[in-house]
Amino acid sequence: MRAHVRRAVEYRRLNLIEIDNLHESFDVVFCRNVMIYFDKVVQQRVVSMIERHLAPGGYLFIAHSESLNGLSHSLRWMAPAVYQRRPE
Repeated sequence: MRAHVRRAVEYRRLNLIEIDNLHESFDVVFCRNVMIYFDKVVQQRVVSMIERHLAPGGYLFIAHSESLNGLSHSLRWMAPAVYQRRPE
C-alpha cells in the first residue's frame, strides 16, 4: 500500500462484544474471520453495531467463510463477502 493511503487509514483493535457507541461513522469496515467464533445472538449484536457505525453508502467486508444469512440487517449484498449500507 502506498504511503499516502496508509496515512489515510486508521487501524483499531476493538472488543466487538463490548462496543455500544463509537461516536463516529466509517466509510469502510473490515470484519474478517471474526464472527465465525460467535453464536447467532452475538453475531446479531455485532452486525447491528457495525451497521449503525457505517456511513451511508459505506461498505462492510467480511470473510468468504462468513455470512450474514439469518441475521437482521438492512445492508445490501454487493458481492460475496461485501455489503453496503444503503445511501440515505
